[in-house]
Amino acid sequence: MEMKTIDFRDIIYKIESGKILLPDFQREFVWKEEEQQKKIVASVLAKMPIGSILLLKSNPDEYACKYIGCQKKVDTQGMCGEVEFLLDGQQRMTVLTNVFSNVVHEKCDKVTDLISPSLKRRFFLRIPKWSKCKEEKDLFGVHNFAFPLSDSGEPDFLSGEILPFVECLGFLNKDRKPYNPQEELSTELDDFCLTYKEGYLIPLFLLTPSGNGKREQMELRYEIIIAGIATKIRNEIENYFFACGGEVEKGRFIDEIFEEEAVREKIKQDNSLFQKKMDEKETLWRRGIANYIGSCIQNVSMNTIEVAADKRARAIDIYENLNRGGVSLDTFDLVMARVAKVSKENFYQRIVSYIKAEKNYSIVVLPDNIVAEIEEKISNKTYNATMNTGCYSMEKNEITTKYIDVFLDVLSLYCHNPNFEPERFKSDDIKKNKILELSPEQIDCNSEAVCIAVDRAMFFFQSRCGIRNISIINFANISYSA
Repeated sequence: MEMKTIDFRDIIYKIESGKILLPDFQREFVWKEEEQQKKIVASVLAKMPIGSILLLKSNPDEYACKYIGCQKKVDTQGMCGEVEFLLDGQQRMTVLTNVFSNVVHEKCDKVTDLISPSLKRRFFLRIPKWSKCKEEKDLFGVHNFAFPLSDSGEPDFLSGEILPFVECLGFLNKDRKPYNPQEELSTELDDFCLTYKEGYLIPLFLLTPSGNGKREQMELRYEIIIAGIATKIRNEIENYFFACGGEVEKGRFIDEIFEEEAVREKIKQDNSLFQKKMDEKETLWRRGIANYIGSCIQNVSMNTIEVAADKRARAIDIYENLNRGGVSLDTFDLVMARVAKVSKENFYQRIVSYIKAEKNYSIVVLPDNIVAEIEEKISNKTYNATMNTGCYSMEKNEITTKYIDVFLDVLSLYCHNPNFEPERFKSDDIKKNKILELSPEQIDCNSEAVCIAVDRAMFFFQSRCGIRNISIINFANISYSA
């Protein structure tokens, strides 16, 4: 699988228009640490590969879903055509969309709608002042006012070297800071970026203009701020030049600032040429840095994998192979997302409640050695076969993977053969693609009955077979006709 370059702005525009949505898998956003977010920004600005994303093309109504970075569910009624559901890359895409655009905040009516308070951050590229640029690595050619990087090539620095220049500033609800997305863009943002104590700031969230009536304003602010930084650096250089005490000192300074020997000699002979040549430098530096930053998001090294709607099972396999050792997407995630279309209740918690619910059993068929052990618990209804066979961990507060697999298999078998006709039970009905065919209504209506059925099976295994834990049962060898 080869990495390819994409224009990240195209992805952001799809997110803005609702063409890329996040299925509601009840997964948390976990890339909350500022340093972690800054590192992926540094990778983009150093033109490093940043991994892959996996998109599943489907009907908008296929799954309950959200906008990237937002808590609220999307009303997909009335949406036309296919959309792309983001199956892999939520963490990465949420951070980068928040960094390089204003889209996340435009989709959230208020800051409490954000998927995490850690998105209340604005990211900038900090350019050192000329007087301070020698104290750090001069990645941006500030000292001689000649931008050293090409927009078409790779930089000669690594992501760790540009990381100190990624500035992250937080905001609070209605704190009136000029970079707060609740505020209208204005010259106050320009002033803030050009008078920042530690240097000059380029707001990265202006790189992908968005929003009705705001695109032009974002483009304008971005251009004015970069032009203002170039002018500030030029002024610093000129002030130093004209403050130089003698011709020798000025000569040495000219040698540092201008590369071409012929240009240096002309300026030494006629100091009035200094400002004319600085005009050229200012223009070239301004264009250079704008083009380079633009190319960083235009040529993001990322693999984008798109899977057709009828290949959902394959999409899951792709995800699992991409995320070996991580938190893997599985069929149950997609089932949870699907049932959320018809039920607002957390599906995972529903299954937990069904597992923990009070159970009723008959003890007349129990072997003598089992009766003494559980008869009293059955009588006072404190016995629970599902819990007793380790299907749910109270300590971890999670359903075991084995139980989820059994639950999905039984759910699919029942939904595909609701009349329990023996000849119609097929092993194919427990394959991923058949499980993923289940409608939200089928999942919603039958889940409790399936949990009861699985509990009965666990009761049989424990009372008749002496099995203590679901993990030791080999369901693969159990005949469906048994």
